[in-house]
Amino acid sequence: LERAAEAAHLAGDADQAVALLAERLSLLEATDEPGGLDAALLHARTGQYLVAAGRGAEAALAFGRATAALPASGAEEERAQVLGWQASALWTAGDYAAAHVSAERALELARRMGLAAEEAKALATLGFSLAYREDPEAGEAALRESLAVAERAGEPQEIARAYRSLADLLSGPLNELDRGVEIARAGADRAQALGLHRSAGVGLISIAANGLFRLGLWDEADAAIAEAWELAPSGAEALELRLSRARMDIGRGRFSSAEDDLEAVDVLSASTIGPRYRIPLLTLRAGLTMWQDRPDVALDHVAAGLDVVEQGSDDVWLVAPLVWHGARARAELAILGLRRPDDGIDGRLRRHAVELTRKAASSVPAIRDTVLGFVRMCAAEDGRALGRSDPELWESVAEFWHSQQQPYPSAYAHLRRAEALLAQRAQSAAAAQALRHAGHLARELGATPFLEEVVDLAERARVRIDVPDPAPAPDPPAEEAQGDELAALTARELEVLTELSGGRTNREIAQRLFISEKTVGVHISRIYAKIGVHTRVQATAVLFRSIPEARRKRSSG
Repeated sequence: LERAAEAAHLAGDADQAVALLAERLSLLEATDEPGGLDAALLHARTGQYLVAAGRGAEAALAFGRATAALPASGAEEERAQVLGWQASALWTAGDYAAAHVSAERALELARRMGLAAEEAKALATLGFSLAYREDPEAGEAALRESLAVAERAGEPQEIARAYRSLADLLSGPLNELDRGVEIARAGADRAQALGLHRSAGVGLISIAANGLFRLGLWDEADAAIAEAWELAPSGAEALELRLSRARMDIGRGRFSSAEDDLEAVDVLSASTIGPRYRIPLLTLRAGLTMWQDRPDVALDHVAAGLDVVEQGSDDVWLVAPLVWHGARARAELAILGLRRPDDGIDGRLRRHAVELTRKAASSVPAIRDTVLGFVRMCAAEDGRALGRSDPELWESVAEFWHSQQQPYPSAYAHLRRAEALLAQRAQSAAAAQALRHAGHLARELGATPFLEEVVDLAERARVRIDVPDPAPAPDPPAEEAQGDELAALTARELEVLTELSGGRTNREIAQRLFISEKTVGVHISRIYAKIGVHTRVQATAVLFRSIPEARRKRSSG
């Protein structure tokens, strides 16, 4: 049964491996010696397989049983194995400080006993936590030593673990994206040669896809995800691949597909309370509902994510995007004039932003910079919520993400800078430039929903974003196809009439079209004169009669 369980694990079927070991443990418990070393190792191996299955809470219990079954003294080889697996589980749970301690103890025992596989495993966990928390160069050196030890010992699982830890570190927290993607791809090739393509290989491809997403190479990321999905992964690898695919699908507007993947991850990760899957899941859920114009629901997802964070996590790099999504949702609610019951989310978001700033100060430079980048975005969103969006702050955010080789958040900041400038009704040339930059990046990425938002703002501000330097032109007359009653209206007057038909006040129309209230009043007077009406209700009736689609759009909005 133990051999069959290991075979299932190597084949990528972690759930089957867990089931086989459960059967083996039940047989052991039926004997006269249910405890001891055999039980300790079986519980520890069960914990290892549970981690691979993404079942973190159960894994923690299994390692607790393994530790309790070990004798007080002796059994150093078995103790090294249990400590190494436990360190790996703690790393998966995002408790890098505790993982560091367990890995150091496992490494000391492994070296004393000459256990190459356990040495490689401990070095992989220790290297990641060391690079994340204290010293990136020393951490990377430990990870490369882990790979060398594993290769010399011919340990396929540990070879894959070392590649994965190094690629994950570089393409994530340390933001060395090109190197991270390169190592992830090399690791995936090595995993395939070792027969681990369906498990470790898929995990490494997911890491590469995430790095490519951050770099703005979305077509390559899409191709990598499709390649990995053909391998029919299961367990933790399936969770990670679904998260990667959902991230891409949200960015490109494939919302139904993203919803399916996030729902599957929600079900599959229900048994783990750890942050590794739950926080990205809830961050992506918040992002999806934001694009679906449901900032209230987005805040609910953020609140659930903060519940996970508050159970304990060292991973500020993972938490920072979640907190920014909350700030963004709050800003959108304020702009829409919507209110939520006082559930404490505003105070929680402010506290977490302060805590992120505090923790970032003691983080390694790469993590510090990324976390503070998100904190600046939170501050900029708070300005939007108060009606005082700061174009200079958004400009600094855009420049920061550009320096990090991450075009998507940079494009978002350019859009918000343009919005802030237009709200001030000043520096229209700078606003137009920011909008064109955002639009250019959105087109290169294939970020359809984001591009639609850029285009919407450009149309309301009357900025052309499809050419570098548009020449100013007078308002053209509306097309004859829009009905004889509206034929005399200019394009701008038709825009004002459309906004008016939605029940907006002059002030709201002015804000949406970036003109003054006085100008709105002048447009409305001209509209009334041209179409022969005297009230808003009459003007709206003419619009709906001439353009039936306007009524349907208003009803669906």
